Amino acid sequence: MDTVTFDGLNTYMVSRATRKAGVTVALSGLGGDELFAGYLPFMRYYRWKQQGLWGLPAWLRRIPGSLLAHATTVTRYRRMGELLSVPEFSIEHIYPLFRGIFDQRTLRQLLALLRQSIPSINTS
Repeated sequence: MDTVTFDGLNTYMVSRATRKAGVTVALSGLGGDELFAGYLPFMRYYRWKQQGLWGLPAWLRRIPGSLLAHATTVTRYRRMGELLSVPEFSIEHIYPLFRGIFDQRTLRQLLALLRQSIPSINTS
């Protein structure tokens, strides 16, 4: 995923302060939104799943999905195309698309620019 997170730094700082206060065990709640589907994308996932669009066969969804993902420069439509093109409408396929900032085409373009500017980088 391409979303920057500061959870690691936050957890470290809180853990350090907690330990300095003499506490050896503390619960943070980190991951609770993921576990209990608290983020808006999880609610969208559930709502869309109920609407039945993803009940269509994958090959049929891929036709408009491919058009949206490749024929437009509007990120919102490209992301919808990527969603329609997933092999199955399951959380493991949808989650990275919901949580990422960039669509796949933009990510490929950014990585190509990065490879050009830093020839020794290995992104494989």
